[in-house]
Amino acid sequence: MEDGLKTVQAPWAVRHCRFTLQFESFAIELLLHCANIKAAASMLRLNWHAVNHIMQRAVERGLSRRQADGIAYLGIDEKSFKAGQHYVTTLNDLDQGRVLEVVEHRTTEATKALLETLSQQQREQAKAVSVDLWQPFANAVNQLLPNADLVHDRFHISQSLNDAVDAVRRKESGELRKTGDKRLVGSKYVWLRNPEKLHTRQQLELNTLMNGEFKTGDRRGR
Repeated sequence: MEDGLKTVQAPWAVRHCRFTLQFESFAIELLLHCANIKAAASMLRLNWHAVNHIMQRAVERGLSRRQADGIAYLGIDEKSFKAGQHYVTTLNDLDQGRVLEVVEHRTTEATKALLETLSQQQREQAKAVSVDLWQPFANAVNQLLPNADLVHDRFHISQSLNDAVDAVRRKESGELRKTGDKRLVGSKYVWLRNPEKLHTRQQLELNTLMNGEFKTGDRRGR
């Protein structure tokens, strides 16, 4: 037998790592409940870089286990940083509730780069993509996911409809006030609030307005 040191891989840790896998698992669970790495590092009594390395190793382990299965329903969303002056765009698997990839910016080119992280087969198998009303997202989806339906989430659809209704109300109210008619003044939230959440007085007010000759409440869209 030759003399010398022999290195054996321990089942509870990875090579060249100071921490056991069990400890790293605990650190990741803690990170999920903290606002940032600094907060988790303080509770773990580690420095920021040590916790960041734990997080990076966890991401690498997760990516190594990821299967190239088809993903039927995708979501594209944006997150803003620095008071809304900088954005990242995320690609999400809606069925499994997981983030697939993140890129900087929210341009068409950035979104295309995001979608190109999927294999050609995955892009062809995608059935639908949920996005907000940001046009660069739609442009990238139309170019790279030819078989997927483009779905706008109801929050942004509702917001656009509310903006349109309020624009009509403000214009009509201004015209009526010139003739001394102030019935639409102060009625903004009666028009825009969910009818199911209106108080009895507000519901009566809305019914009265809807029965009037107002363009704002004309369902025919005159």
